[in-house]
Amino acid sequence: MNIAIDIGNTRAKVGRFVERSLVEAAVLEGDLQEGIQTWISQFQVEHAIVSSVRSDSEIPDIRTSGELITLNHNTTLPFEVAYKTPETLGRDRLAGVAAAHREFESLNVFIIDAGTCITYDFLTAEGTFLGGNIAPGLRMRLQSMSDYTARLPFVEQHHVENLIGATTEEALQNGAEKGVLLEIEGYKSRLEEEYGEVVTVITGGDAKYLAVKLKTKIFVRPDLVLMGLNEILRYNVV
Repeated sequence: MNIAIDIGNTRAKVGRFVERSLVEAAVLEGDLQEGIQTWISQFQVEHAIVSSVRSDSEIPDIRTSGELITLNHNTTLPFEVAYKTPETLGRDRLAGVAAAHREFESLNVFIIDAGTCITYDFLTAEGTFLGGNIAPGLRMRLQSMSDYTARLPFVEQHHVENLIGATTEEALQNGAEKGVLLEIEGYKSRLEEEYGEVVTVITGGDAKYLAVKLKTKIFVRPDLVLMGLNEILRYNVV
C-alpha cells in the first residue's frame, strides 16, 4: 500500500493507494503534522511520497516499511522537463503532469489547476513538459478588483447568463468568470493551432464549477495531484 500526501498552506490532501487505485482520500485541516500522523497511523504503509509548499523541516515524520520520497526538483520523473527553472516549479504542478502523462499517454495534454491561482501547463504527446502559465483564480480576481479600486465593491461569484453584465455586480462577476472561461478556451485554441489535437484536463477547487460552463470538452479530475504523486512514487520504487 502506498500513501500520497499533498501539503498546502492551510490544508493537506492525503490518499491511500493499492497499486494505481485510489481507495481512500481525505482532506485534513488544522494541525497538519498531527492530522497526517493520526491518519497514517491507521495503516501499514509500504511506500509514501510527500509534496509540500512548506519547508522540509515541517514535513511530519512518516514511518514506512519501504521508501519515503519528498518530491522536489531532483526527484526522478516519468516525463521530460523542459522548464528552465525547475527548482522554482510548484510540486503540485509536477504531480498533475505525471497523472496526465499516465492517463493520456502519447497525447498532447493541457492541464489546468483552478485554485487560488490558476495554473496552465502543457505536456506534449512525446512526453515533454514544456511549462505553463499562472493567473489569478476566480476569487482572487473578484477580491483584487475591490482591493485595488476606490469604488468597486467585493461581490461573491455568481453565474450570469448574459455575456454582458447589466449591473456593476454582474459586470464584476462576468469579468471574473467569463474572463477565466475565455482564457481557457483561448489557450486551448492556440495550443491546437501549434501542436494539433489537445486533451484538456482540469482539477482544483473551482474545477467542476468551470467545467460545466466551458464549450470545449474537458476531463474533470478532482484527485489529479494525488494520482500524479502516486505515479511518481511508483516510477521510483516499482
